[in-house]
Amino acid sequence: MKIPSSLVGAGLIGYAIIALLDAPAGLLSPLLEQASHGRVTLHSPAGSLWHGQGQLGLSDCPGPSQNLGLLSWRLAPGLPPTLYVSAPQLISQTVQITPTGLQLRLSSAQLDLPAAALSCLSPALKHAGLGGYLQARSNNLSIGPQGASGTVQMEWREAHSALAQAPLGSFGGSAELVGPEGRFKLQSVDGNPLKLQAEGQWTRRVLKLQGEASIAPQQQDTLSSLFNLLGRHLGGGHYELKIEQRWERE
Repeated sequence: MKIPSSLVGAGLIGYAIIALLDAPAGLLSPLLEQASHGRVTLHSPAGSLWHGQGQLGLSDCPGPSQNLGLLSWRLAPGLPPTLYVSAPQLISQTVQITPTGLQLRLSSAQLDLPAAALSCLSPALKHAGLGGYLQARSNNLSIGPQGASGTVQMEWREAHSALAQAPLGSFGGSAELVGPEGRFKLQSVDGNPLKLQAEGQWTRRVLKLQGEASIAPQQQDTLSSLFNLLGRHLGGGHYELKIEQRWERE
């Protein structure tokens, strides 16, 4: 008896679906490392590709910033399906990710990250020795083939850098993401002895920033060397900031 080819095809498709549903969570580790150029890792994955967990970390990153805590995920069936992602050490609530055409739309989220982690994620910042705590909030972020799009509000608290001999204070800002490009604004918060206001933009290969800064008299000796690198001293602790950082596309 000859089995119809349509039944054979349906059987193969069904088998493939079952195999995918039962795929181990470990398959996510190499995908994550490849997407992050080896900078983000997933250790001790457990469960399946559709419902699992693992320890999220940063490679080549010393100190506590290397461990980003537990990451868990669950894919809920539906039209469209929804992916629920939780990382209590990094995000304040479970994030819902829903496909819309060729894009993934994220629910409102707040990300808390040690500033030192940026030095691990971006080679251009490796020698800056950033410290303090970063917070980013967004309620309209989407991710597509060309990158992320949306608005992000940011805070950098207790900021400091290995390039400065004194704390930098705290800053706030925002960023408008449009695929691989974006614009941002940054300013010091009230009460900060370092007054700074700047804006800039980035593309795939270049970061540009311009603005102005004023250093309080008691901090001029400890911060002047840093701001001489960032811009031009106008006298009296006032600086004109101008930065252009280029890098090779990976």
